[in-house]
Amino acid sequence: MGSRGGHDMWISYQNPRGEWQEPLNLGDTINTAGEDMCWTFTPDSAMFSGGSGPLGSYNHDVLWVHKDDVPLLKNFEPIGPLSNLLVNRGDKPDATR
Repeated sequence: MGSRGGHDMWISYQNPRGEWQEPLNLGDTINTAGEDMCWTFTPDSAMFSGGSGPLGSYNHDVLWVHKDDVPLLKNFEPIGPLSNLLVNRGDKPDATR
C-alpha cells in the first residue's frame, strides 16, 4: 500500500530479533489525498489524534480516531511512554517553592 496523497501516517513492527520491518501505510481511516500529520496517541492509547488538511496546505482540522477503527492499530501498543507526554524533570513546577 503506497501513499494516499501528501504526508501519510505509517507503522512499522519489530520482529523477534529486534529488526524493524517494512513500514505499512495506515490506510484510508487516517490518510487522505491531502496532508495527514502530527498524529499521536492519547495517554490511554485508545485514541489517535492529528491533523488533516488540503494537499500543500498546513491549514488542518484536528481529527480524533479510535485505535480499533484502524485495522493495523487494533493490536498495537505504543513502546514506552508516549513522546508527547514526556516532561523534562526541570520543567515540572516545584510545589515547595
